Formats: sequence, C-alpha cells, structure tokens
Amino acid sequence: MKILDFRLAKVIHAEPGDRDSDQTTESTPGSMLGTVAYMSPEQARGGPLDFRSDQFSFGAVLYELATGQRAFRGETEADTLAAVLKQEPEPIGSIAPYVPAPFRWIVDRCLSKAAQDRYASTHDLARELKNLQNHLSEISTGPREPVEGERSRWPLVAAVATAALIGVAALVWKLRPRRTTASDVDFQRLTPRQGLVFRAQFVPHSNTILYTASWTAVRHVRI
Repeated sequence: MKILDFRLAKVIHAEPGDRDSDQTTESTPGSMLGTVAYMSPEQARGGPLDFRSDQFSFGAVLYELATGQRAFRGETEADTLAAVLKQEPEPIGSIAPYVPAPFRWIVDRCLSKAAQDRYASTHDLARELKNLQNHLSEISTGPREPVEGERSRWPLVAAVATAALIGVAALVWKLRPRRTTASDVDFQRLTPRQGLVFRAQFVPHSNTILYTASWTAVRHVRI
C-alpha cells in the first residue's frame, strides 16, 4: 500500500518555523478537490471534510485491492461522481468470494455514504485490520468444497490485509503533529570500532545508551 495524494490536506498543529507548512493546502467548503473515483460523498459535494473522508478513499483502495476493479465507476467523470453519491458498490463477496467476511465488513464500513457511519477514529480502523491479520488463519467459510483456485488466493487475502494495515499506519503517521525534520537530527558514532552490536537501549531520563557488542570473540558491555 502506498499513500498517494488525494489533494485533501490540512494543517492541524503547525509548528513554528515548519518549512513544510507553507506547502500544505487546506480544502475549503464549497470546493471539490480529488480523484473522482476515490473521493467521499461529502468531498464530492464540496462539504466540510475530516479524517472520515480519508477512510472512504482508503476503503475504495481496499475494495480495488480485493476485487481488481474500482468500487465506483462510470463512462464519464459525471457518471462516476453520481455513483459515489448514490450507488452502492457491487458486493465484494459476489466478485471475490474467497475474501473473508470480516475484511468485507471493514471495507463496507469505510465506504458508508454517511461519514458518521464510518470509524470514529482511524486508530479504530487500524485496530480492526490488525485483529483481522492476527486471526486470519482462524477464519472459516464453512464446510464446503473449495472453488478451484481459491486455496491459492488465501495468501493474496493475507497480503491485502497486511498492505491495508501498513497503509493505515502510514496514514496515522502522516497525520501526526510534526515536530522535527531530518535537518534537525545529528548523528554521532558511539562505538570505538567496527564490530557486532547485539543489543542497545536508551537509559531513561538521560543521554546514556547501553549496548552489548563484540569486537573480537569476546562480548563487552560499554556505557
């Protein structure tokens, strides 16, 4: 999963001297910005937007990952926009029956027309995807004969769930209050020479780092 720009961005906590703040735009009510097939209904109407609009766009990407086709499509952009506003996407189960029901429920909730029917926070969405990933092997679709080629698709479902989780994590990271930049970080070598560092950790409330390393055949503990 790669987070792309849906042309919807907002500075929530701008830090003084943040060099990127002047490059960030904010959508305003009445304006319509975004890729038609992936924008939320409220975004299509030019209404107020928040993180739940991103959930809708993310759900459209998950739908496409699982089925191989777009959730909303039409012959023209106007037709696609009408589908986003009024039509429900074809059920994932009818296109890709091998996709687990819990994954379909997550996508359906993300693609709810009303923003209040989506997740109250993106952290909740990430938690559900993580839970699905952890219990994917326990999911059963019942005692039926597998459809030919279905068994080989389970790794694909696992990959989709993992990609979705990575995508949500990246989205949450992207929306965090930004405090430092790469130019603010200094790097300093701590080891006296080349060797193998087995473990390292920071000492709380200090600038000390403890590490276990081996320079020859003997391990040394240095502070």
